[in-house]
Amino acid sequence: MSEQESRRESLPASVNHYPEQVPMAGRRQAMCMELERGRLVAMLKRVSFKGTKSFLSCKQVLSGDLLESYLTQWDWAGISCNRALVWSIDLIERYEDRWNWKALSMNTALPWSFELIERFEERWCWSGLSQNKSLPWSDELIARFESRWDWWGLSIRQDLPWSIELIERFEGRWDWEAMEGLSSNEYLPWSLGLIDHFKDRWEWECLSYNFSIPWSAELIVYYADSLNWRSLSLVPTLPWSFGLLKCFEGRWDWSGLSENKGLPWSVDLIENFEGRWNWLQLSNNTALPWSVELIERYEDCWCWSTLSRNVALPWSIFLVERFKDHWDWDVLFKNKKIPWSVGFIDYFSGRFKLSALSENQALPWSIDLVERFEDHWDWVGLSRNMALPWSLELIERFQGKWFWEVLSSNEALPWSVELIERFEGLWGWRQLFSNKTIPWSFGLIDRFSDKLKWSALGSRNPFSLTEAQVEYFESDLNWYKLLRGNDILFPDLRLMDVEDVMAHHCAGA
Repeated sequence: MSEQESRRESLPASVNHYPEQVPMAGRRQAMCMELERGRLVAMLKRVSFKGTKSFLSCKQVLSGDLLESYLTQWDWAGISCNRALVWSIDLIERYEDRWNWKALSMNTALPWSFELIERFEERWCWSGLSQNKSLPWSDELIARFESRWDWWGLSIRQDLPWSIELIERFEGRWDWEAMEGLSSNEYLPWSLGLIDHFKDRWEWECLSYNFSIPWSAELIVYYADSLNWRSLSLVPTLPWSFGLLKCFEGRWDWSGLSENKGLPWSVDLIENFEGRWNWLQLSNNTALPWSVELIERYEDCWCWSTLSRNVALPWSIFLVERFKDHWDWDVLFKNKKIPWSVGFIDYFSGRFKLSALSENQALPWSIDLVERFEDHWDWVGLSRNMALPWSLELIERFQGKWFWEVLSSNEALPWSVELIERFEGLWGWRQLFSNKTIPWSFGLIDRFSDKLKWSALGSRNPFSLTEAQVEYFESDLNWYKLLRGNDILFPDLRLMDVEDVMAHHCAGA
């Protein structure tokens, strides 16, 4: 019997059906949880202490006594991030010299209070503290530590008790000028009064692009000389009208207006400002009232390369034929809104290289279509295309054409044990290993364990392994990465379990 078979035989019978998918209650549930904890404790004792102590430090409930018992063994940076710990001022004070204070400052599970912040005022990483969502933010808290805060961090917060009074109280502290500063903050109580109150402070380029401002014609007129018209021209939430455009015709940035989807676009609007528009930007704007007539009317104005990729045009064979000498065909073949058909491809095949269509997911893909142009496809692109009618028949039919490493990453294939076995010698196993849509099961992993690169398994585990499966492959896995990751839901351990694991490792040190 091989080592692997011996390991399998040694597992309890329930492993192959783990976890049990039936409701459990009362004593049975308690017994199940006890079994799960026992298995995890056993695994943690067997794997490296580096991975074990990191896992326990970051994710399990710990007590002050337990911390004291293994004072020099813990991963204190990990404990500083631990949200399961029963945090208190006394606990933080007890191990004041052990914490990673940057991590601790960003931990949302601490019992944040005025008293806690004040007690360790000299210890905190104030840039981290300024970003912590769990602090009891108030005018008084901000005032008490006014000289400590990262004021740029505060200036972009959503959850401060924003008011004219708060802004005024710390007027000299806020970051008014940063591109992502107070002037860009969409969570301020924006009003004409607020804007006027600090009119000499705002960074007007940023403010002019703030979508949350209650824009009105009155506000625009009032601050016409302060606003940044390039930024303002891009804002879709202005009360756009022909009158507003006309009133400030000489101030608008017409390139910005040309790409703005919020304008009341119509043929008349385009005609009235025909000499103003940036036609390249206009050609890319999906909000225009696109029609064959509109395109004909300004046929000499459009940027046809840009127009060729615009998905909002009323695409039809007639439209493509009508302007066939204008389109940028290298761009057009990538447009997913083209009414692709075999007839369409045949009719316009002289206009573009068929190989360029290989990754286009809008084609009416079928085995017949692939076969019809078999010698023209780019098979790398085709192997990547998720829109093909993937089946065992399709893969077998063109077995010698596929790029198998690319195909191994394609999440659209009808993945199954049978499919993987059928082409076992052709797959790119590194790519297959990372494919998240493959139904990796205990049996499937076991079947191909000799091909899988276990050392590459990190915190982003694609298998969603159960503890039983992890236990089975424990000697192959990168435990340090796996235990620090979030993809496997391990049971919560009791303090006595953590003590048991730590005592085991430290006794053997």
